[in-house]
Amino acid sequence: MDNLVINEGCSISAIKLGMREEEVQHYIQFYKEKCLNPRISFHRNFRCEYDSEGRLIYIEVVNDLKRHFNILFRDIDVFNTRASQLVKMIDIISPYDRNSAHGGFVYKFPKLELSF
Repeated sequence: MDNLVINEGCSISAIKLGMREEEVQHYIQFYKEKCLNPRISFHRNFRCEYDSEGRLIYIEVVNDLKRHFNILFRDIDVFNTRASQLVKMIDIISPYDRNSAHGGFVYKFPKLELSF
């Protein structure tokens, strides 16, 4: 199983903030071809937002990708680690915003530009 690596404030593997939409779609197609079942609706697994110039400003990957890839942040498998343990591990690296936690289900790490 291949890895997709989260590089905080920068990229998820080859998909980098600042890329044009065509480039992003090229890499999403590349990852789709590497997955176990390329017939699934793969594009919904990457949620992207673009600025007015068509450059990537936000990217999110969804839990369904764990069937095809290991999603890693600093060698931590984010989708195969219990949420309570994941938050504790990343909180050591950079504290989460305790004011933004809604019912314990949203954890924002502003300095890392990550949310879970």
